[in-house]
Amino acid sequence: MGRPFLFAVPGGKRGIVSIHLAILLLLSLLIWTGCDDSPDEDFDTVPEYAPPEIGSTATPEFWEYENELYRQLVVELDLPDDIHQAVLSGAMEAPFVLATIYPIDGDPMNGTSVQLHDDGNTIEYTSIPDYQDLRSNDLVPKDFTYSVMINSLFAEERGEYIVEYKAEWLIAEPTQFMALPPEYADRYRIECDTLVVEINNAPVVEGFDVPDSLHSGFDSQVWTANVNDEDLLNGDVITRVELHLFFNGQDVRTVQLAQASGDMTTWTLSTSASFAASYPTGDYLFRVIAWDQFEKESIPPFQKAVWMENTAPVLTDLVAPDTVYRPLEGVNFYDCFLIVEDLQGQGDIDVVLYGVRSPGREDFVIDPLALFNDDGIVPDETADDRTWSHRFKTEPDRTNFGTYTFRFYAIDRAGNESEFIDKDIEYLDGGGDQ
Repeated sequence: MGRPFLFAVPGGKRGIVSIHLAILLLLSLLIWTGCDDSPDEDFDTVPEYAPPEIGSTATPEFWEYENELYRQLVVELDLPDDIHQAVLSGAMEAPFVLATIYPIDGDPMNGTSVQLHDDGNTIEYTSIPDYQDLRSNDLVPKDFTYSVMINSLFAEERGEYIVEYKAEWLIAEPTQFMALPPEYADRYRIECDTLVVEINNAPVVEGFDVPDSLHSGFDSQVWTANVNDEDLLNGDVITRVELHLFFNGQDVRTVQLAQASGDMTTWTLSTSASFAASYPTGDYLFRVIAWDQFEKESIPPFQKAVWMENTAPVLTDLVAPDTVYRPLEGVNFYDCFLIVEDLQGQGDIDVVLYGVRSPGREDFVIDPLALFNDDGIVPDETADDRTWSHRFKTEPDRTNFGTYTFRFYAIDRAGNESEFIDKDIEYLDGGGDQ
């Protein structure tokens, strides 16, 4: 036996409207013609009515058996302009749209029927079966696109089903609605789709071709994950594939893979040496997980151990003055330049700075504001050209003359420090610019 049909009525009261809607269904079924959408085209009796043509339907192909996830059935009607305007103005009642779902070898009279709505999702329907949502999820009211949200609990057994969408006119009377009488039996249209209700198998990640090791400065690469799902032939969909990066047991990064064009089983990730930026050198676990449209996750995930190397920045070509002078008044400015390379890319460089050892001292003091920049702002000439620049100054009140040792170095985002470059700069009392 199929599930009984109950019209959804706003406000939780069925009342006389539900009774007449039930009568409507009975009369409608008496004139049901299944999927034959070629009725008699004689409209001489009521020429103002044209059949509510079904322009398109949207039916998810694959449904997971006994899954309570609501999914949407959609019907878009194609009405002549004059009929369209008459309905919008209230001169005519809107067409009535019904979906009946039944096994492919079954009888539609024993199927499950639900009404589709064009309400803009503004009405809550309370008198509904347990497989239908309270709201239609229709986007725009009175645009003649009808919708209903149901789940697979309509299906008493697994298998292939037919969905018959029927659009028809109703005759409105002062206190009731009823189906068109037999002489108006050609005032409807039917379109049929099919769907499959089955046990849902999880996707399987069959491989991911990341290399065993990613040494610093590796060239751009495309890594490919091969994903399969037994239910793809039935209409299931793989919705996303993710790469999770684990280090010391912690999930440190998640990256979305992209689906290859026209191929749901192939997912790719384009990478370069910057992939290793900010991560310390060590052994990593690459874990690839896939999900289908029902959020069923591939278990177990595909895993591979990868050695990933992140090297420290390298400093070269220091340009700095050998001697600087105390001004008599005002300030003197001096510029320093460094070329900084990083095999993981310039984005891996966190900071370029220096420490200073004063005359007679053994330790270096770091000024956190004494930073180099590669931003194109004076004294830097060109942004992002690997030449980092810094400007420092001398002032009249600094009288500790002698030789200062500047220690220049860079730190990347993983905390790796470059080899430093030391430079001795003589500070003299010049009494002004020299």
